[in-house]
Amino acid sequence: MTHYYSLPALCLFLAVFSLNAQDGPEPSKQPKPSTEGEIKAAAKYEEAKARIKKTSDTTYELGDIKFNSTTKEVRIPALLNMSEGLLEYVLVTENGKTHESLLRTTISPTELNLVLLLCSYEPHIKESAQFLPTPRPETTAMMEKPMEKPGANRIQLTAQWKDKDGKEQIGPVTQWIHNRITKKPLALDHWTYTGSVINLAGFGAEYDGSIGALYFDLGAMINCPVNDNVKDDVWTVEKGATPLVDTPVTLIITPFADSSITK
Repeated sequence: MTHYYSLPALCLFLAVFSLNAQDGPEPSKQPKPSTEGEIKAAAKYEEAKARIKKTSDTTYELGDIKFNSTTKEVRIPALLNMSEGLLEYVLVTENGKTHESLLRTTISPTELNLVLLLCSYEPHIKESAQFLPTPRPETTAMMEKPMEKPGANRIQLTAQWKDKDGKEQIGPVTQWIHNRITKKPLALDHWTYTGSVINLAGFGAEYDGSIGALYFDLGAMINCPVNDNVKDDVWTVEKGATPLVDTPVTLIITPFADSSITK
C-alpha cells in the first residue's frame, strides 16, 4: 500500500540552490536561475513522492531507501567501491565519480533528498562552505541565510557490513578515510546535509551522481565540515581497514546527537 506524504512547501526541495553546473567547489560561471531545471526537478519529486510505501507504524520505503519517521534513521544500500587511493567523495551513484569515491550506490539522489526532508533534516551550506578562501557573493548569501531549525543539517554517517566470516560489523564511515598529510583517520563527529544545485538538467545530484563529498562540492547533498575540505589531494582510503571491493555496505544516516531536529 502506498503512503503519501506532504511537505510544507515544495520550494524547500526546489530552492536549496539554483545554480549552473560547476567545476570544483564553486560554479565556474556566475549562477543563474533555471526555470527549466526547476520544472524537471519538481516532476521527479512528485513521481518519487507517489511511490513512498509505509511498512509499519513508523517505517517507510522509497525505492531501495528505508527510513524511520520517529528516529529519523535513513538506510542506503551501497557497495565498497575503493580499497585504496585518493578520495574526493564518500558516496556517489554508479553514474558519478566512482574513480574517487569510497562507496557507490544505485539509489536516486532525488529520492534521498525527499526522504531527508520528510525526516525533518534541513539543508544548509555554512558549516561546510566556511573554508572556501574566496566564496562568491551568491555562496556567501546562502551561507548567511538563517536556518529554521538550527542543527537540523548535522548528521552522522555509519557503515554496516558483514566481514569475510559473515559477522556483522558496524562503525563510523570515517574509520575508512585517512588524511595522508597528518597520517591520521578523518577526525569528524558529524557531516552536514547541504542539499544540491538545480541546473538545466534538474536536481544536480541526480545527474552528477554526487551524494557525499569530502572535497567541498555545492552539487553534493552531504559535505564534510573540516578545513581540509577545499583540498582534493588530502583524503585516501585507510588501506587494509576496509572490506573487499564490492562488499555490500549499508550507509546509515542519523541525526547528530547535539542537533535540534524536531518533527
